Amino acid sequence: MNRNISPSLCRFLGSVVFLFAGLGCFYLGNRVFGLGIDTVNFEWGSMTAGGWALLVVSVVVALFASLAIGWGTGFSIEVRSEKVDFAISTVWHYMANGGILWIILWGLCLTKLFGKEGSREFVKQIVKQLGVFRTSLGIFGLGAAVCMIMGALLLVSRQFRLGAKPGMGGCFAVSAPVALVGCYMEARFLGLETNLWIFIAVVMSAVLVPFNVYMVQRDSIQRHQIMERG
Repeated sequence: MNRNISPSLCRFLGSVVFLFAGLGCFYLGNRVFGLGIDTVNFEWGSMTAGGWALLVVSVVVALFASLAIGWGTGFSIEVRSEKVDFAISTVWHYMANGGILWIILWGLCLTKLFGKEGSREFVKQIVKQLGVFRTSLGIFGLGAAVCMIMGALLLVSRQFRLGAKPGMGGCFAVSAPVALVGCYMEARFLGLETNLWIFIAVVMSAVLVPFNVYMVQRDSIQRHQIMERG
């Protein structure tokens, strides 16, 4: 049995497999069964009963593939170095947790600008103009990439080090410029004439440090528990 397991690597591989398996099953099922779903300019309102059934099946397939292939592969890979595991965990949590915070903050920004109903209509118009794929890349993809770069830079600059408590000032100085550039790009992508992107960048840079420190420590504890049981 592999005792040198990296929980974050397992989560990363599981998430990647879930995404590709789910999308692959949906696209393939749509073509094989001729459901006629427009996967480029996708609209929920155009979904038929067959489309919803395919969506449910795709989610189930994605879950099984994630556990069997993603997590299974992660469990089979030995990560002997604590430093490597620490780096994987840091980048993963910045990308995953940062991506979630990114969506929440931009959602609140749109609600502040347009109201609850207005923000929904605004997003619908963006999707209608650009399609689901480009909209997802411009929002989810950009957010994940920005947060991943923030985590990587904190490691390279040695603000995040194994066994050392990171300083908020140094971490903020490293991550804030990346967050500012990313949030400015997002505001431009959405066509927003507002300075709220600066607020979002500051919150991202400040909140993610203590939260991800806790999450990385949690993963380290899980890793050692697995090693002791093995």
